[in-house]
Amino acid sequence: MGIPPEVQKEILKVRQDNPHLTANLSDDEIILLLQQSDLTMEHGIPMTFHVRRPGGSQREALYPDPNSISAQECGAYGEQLLVAGNWFDAERYFFAQLEKGRQESDLNQQAMAYSMLGNIYCFRGNLNQALELYHHAMVLAKQINNIPLGGMICNDIGELYRRQGDYPQAIKFYNRSLDVALRTGNENSLAAIYGNIGIVYKNQGDFEQARQAYESSLEYSLRQGNERLTANQYGNLGVIYELEEDFTKAIEMHRKDLDICIRSGNQGGIANAYGNLGVIQMELSNFSEARDYFNKALEIMQQMSNEPGIAARLFSLPVRRATSRLLL
Repeated sequence: MGIPPEVQKEILKVRQDNPHLTANLSDDEIILLLQQSDLTMEHGIPMTFHVRRPGGSQREALYPDPNSISAQECGAYGEQLLVAGNWFDAERYFFAQLEKGRQESDLNQQAMAYSMLGNIYCFRGNLNQALELYHHAMVLAKQINNIPLGGMICNDIGELYRRQGDYPQAIKFYNRSLDVALRTGNENSLAAIYGNIGIVYKNQGDFEQARQAYESSLEYSLRQGNERLTANQYGNLGVIYELEEDFTKAIEMHRKDLDICIRSGNQGGIANAYGNLGVIQMELSNFSEARDYFNKALEIMQQMSNEPGIAARLFSLPVRRATSRLLL
């Protein structure tokens, strides 16, 4: 079935208003953009973006037309959308940041836009395109001697190689990022990077190195008051202790994770902590307690309509744990 004439007119208008943002988009992708973004296309009114809340409601605040704001503002809105899980609209703002950075001769804004676009492509699994974007970002970061940004890009490249399962390359780039963070004293970055290193060692079955990395991350996250990352690292340490069959210590870590998530209202974190505690009770053959934890997790997940696949991730936990042991 062909595209209706009225829709074709809307597609043409989007292309005319946003030539740099739509150059690589097909008509079908633009239709999807219009549907997902709930764009206001009324004549004479700049496009505005609605970000959906869990359950389908909308935020009251609208995001401005990226053509009407600066490169820095485009980057800020793009990051907000990315955190909200709205990758499609975030991508539009980062492309606008890139183009406006060129117009403003701002290499820093261009480098950051390339870096964030690389993250989006990495999340989507387009790893070759992500690596190319990271390369552009790194070249610009070196050109303007933005050392912290270069360190951040190294961390992103490490994440890309980790997703590919190329652990030696992942560690190589994580360590480069770590060196920059240590030189600049960026403790927030140190907390995140040590956490990433811990994931690599855990995936390789080196639980001692993983635990050391997670503990280093935890130390910095506690010092910085970063509750989200602190909770994550308690959870990660709980998984390590569980894999080592130190169930008492594992439960202690997961309960600390749960306490922080409850205090901060992190519903996804609460569900994940309940799931981890349920897995341990299954390991201990306490099936009634395990069921109670899983039911609590499922109840939360059913209220989180913006988290597709979260239930599947929860109930894959026992399988993943068992598989990890079989691979050792």
